[in-house]
Amino acid sequence: MLPESRATLDEHVFANELRELADRAAALSKEEDEIRSALVEAVEDRQIKVAELQMVMRAEEDLVGDLAYLSKIPDEGQLTCPTCGQVHDSSFRAKVELATDAEDAHQLVISVRSQLASVQNREQDLRAKLQAVSSSLNELRVLMARERKVRQLVTSLLRRAEPRSSKPTTALSGICPHRLTSSR
Repeated sequence: MLPESRATLDEHVFANELRELADRAAALSKEEDEIRSALVEAVEDRQIKVAELQMVMRAEEDLVGDLAYLSKIPDEGQLTCPTCGQVHDSSFRAKVELATDAEDAHQLVISVRSQLASVQNREQDLRAKLQAVSSSLNELRVLMARERKVRQLVTSLLRRAEPRSSKPTTALSGICPHRLTSSR
């Protein structure tokens, strides 16, 4: 048999506290979903940029290789394309145009690399935010589970003490151990 307690409970404060925790959990969950969506988009953007970079790097390599091959042919000579078999004139102008194309391709490689780095930074930031929000959400869920256990324990203890109490008890919507106060 338990001794009679002079502790009082402020049920409304505890219930409000539980609602606030639930609201915070809902807000964090929504934020987590939004970050996950943004992260999926960032990963897709990164994959696109990687594919683009590979493509422009191959184009640059081909142009540089063509320029190296063309530089071995004397000006005003002719060369047969090893791929299609078409005969082309080898002029100084053709070499300059090919060099310009190779330079343009190189600038494009630099640009796509910069874009890829930007997307990777965004992805990294989103992963860090997701980790922080997920961690906060897990901590909040653990706290809410503890609060529910405490509520169940206090409710159980109050039910045991009910027959001894001359005062009627109200239905408990939640009891926080921090809200127990000793009456004097």
